Amino acid sequence: MGSLRKFPLKPERDRHFFGSIPDCAEIRFPLPGPAYKEFPVRVCVPPVPEKTESRTVWQWRTLIAAAVRIGGQDLSFAFEYDRAQNRALPDNGLQMYGVQRMILKDERPVYRSGDAYFSVRSIDTAHRTFILDARAARDYTRFDFLIGETFADFAFTDLEGGSHKLSDYSGKPVLLDFWATWCRPCVAQLPRLRELSEHGLRIIGMNVDEDPEAPRAMNLPWVQASRASIREVLERRCRIQSFPTYLLLDGDRRLIAVGEQALRQ
Repeated sequence: MGSLRKFPLKPERDRHFFGSIPDCAEIRFPLPGPAYKEFPVRVCVPPVPEKTESRTVWQWRTLIAAAVRIGGQDLSFAFEYDRAQNRALPDNGLQMYGVQRMILKDERPVYRSGDAYFSVRSIDTAHRTFILDARAARDYTRFDFLIGETFADFAFTDLEGGSHKLSDYSGKPVLLDFWATWCRPCVAQLPRLRELSEHGLRIIGMNVDEDPEAPRAMNLPWVQASRASIREVLERRCRIQSFPTYLLLDGDRRLIAVGEQALRQ
């Protein structure tokens, strides 16, 4: 058994998630190369939350930054580095394009920059290069959350098995509420949503609970879409990764507001 090593925790500003200064240590593991000789793992211990003694220790994903120029625009990418395979994969793990963040599972999403559409074909860490494939505009199905953008129609099934379409709600504004019962901020906003509903705002609950009994037990007065029926919208079209997420659409399915602003209209 090898000897134990101690790693002192030092203050480090967490720019990505908390904006605080947790205690962190960086541990570097050797790699066989050829492109990279060490694999850094940053481990952080957050402050003890009020009224509890429990703390969660977490580590960041290790990313490889990359850039390319298309149509006069400088575009930034980041790919998750897989230490076990000693390489980055174009179709699995965390991938970032600008401010977009997505966790990929055997997929190669299509990105857009102006009139250019492309996807990542391969990543060569040994030569520190990556290759993009040009794609057609019809291959791009992501909703970009731009004010005025039209949300494509979709069908969904409610928790009782009833069939619906987003276009059934045309003519007046409708709020899409991406939420779950295990999400405390989501549940905390339900009284506010009830009030908005009572004042005439139409709401579609885009529920992501695995067990339909959990949202059904909340007895909400607006329709709840089952997770299975909105998986494509949730995971591919919108790439929702934080809850709650609110999208307010007008009567023609054009985006009016996103997030908290959607509840203030």
